[in-house]
Amino acid sequence: MTTVQTDISTTSRPTAAARWPRRRFIQRACLLAVAVAAAYAGWWAFWHHHAKRFQEVRKGVFYRVAQPSEIGFRYLIDDVGVKTVLSVQLYDFRLHRGLVSFGPPDGCRESEYVEQLGARPVQWPMGVEKSWPWLTPWQFEQFFRLMDDPDNWPVAVHCQGGRHRTGTLYGANALGGAIKYVANAPNLDDFGALGDFGVSSTDHAGTNDNADAMINIPLVPGKIAIRADGIQAFQSSFGQNTLLGTKDQGSARTLAGRIQVLAQINPDLSVNLTAFSQNIHGNGLNVDFRNIATGQPVFG
Repeated sequence: MTTVQTDISTTSRPTAAARWPRRRFIQRACLLAVAVAAAYAGWWAFWHHHAKRFQEVRKGVFYRVAQPSEIGFRYLIDDVGVKTVLSVQLYDFRLHRGLVSFGPPDGCRESEYVEQLGARPVQWPMGVEKSWPWLTPWQFEQFFRLMDDPDNWPVAVHCQGGRHRTGTLYGANALGGAIKYVANAPNLDDFGALGDFGVSSTDHAGTNDNADAMINIPLVPGKIAIRADGIQAFQSSFGQNTLLGTKDQGSARTLAGRIQVLAQINPDLSVNLTAFSQNIHGNGLNVDFRNIATGQPVFG
């Protein structure tokens, strides 16, 4: 008689209580990964899309900023509208691609990338050591010329940290708080004309009037253009000279005109000739001189 014995072994599945710690670990790991990814995305967007230490000194004219990344340059030029990028770094640095990049090839120089984006790069090295001059007189002169030309606006100046060297130029641009008016240059391509007339009145005086006009004519389109401006204004006054028997003392009439001729010799050379004339005819002063002791008019 033969006896066959068979052993049948079974493996039981882990209970729900045993599976829960593993599931909880996986959930926490996924949440941690999402949090890290979100934090990195926020950091990348803040430091790369928006230029670091971006400061609006004068809207539409002058901005200062730290060394922008490739996406920072795109933000300045495409979003802010910067036309001129002034770098005071000692070298024309090469840009390197990050983890996420849609910009220039790795190693592209800053000036090359700025030109690719349609802006004008300007390089003026300013040192950070005593052995290297911070800002030479020539650079001061060139900076004022750069800022005086509206065709260069907006201008963004940057150094590495966006603090000391850009602050020097900020102070130079704001020194004295002066306002300088710069005349529009002749337009080489388009004909244009403008005119304006106004009338007002002053109590116990009379009627005031003003008129101005402008005309721009391209003589040789793209090469030579002429622009002429003229104004006239009369300001009445309430002053009366009892001694001479005259009225409107203190009134004034102003006549002024300007003519400009712009010739674009080549892409790097232009000549702008300007002639200006102004005449102001005033009819005395609308003030009364009195004797301090008697209170009577000194004249009349």
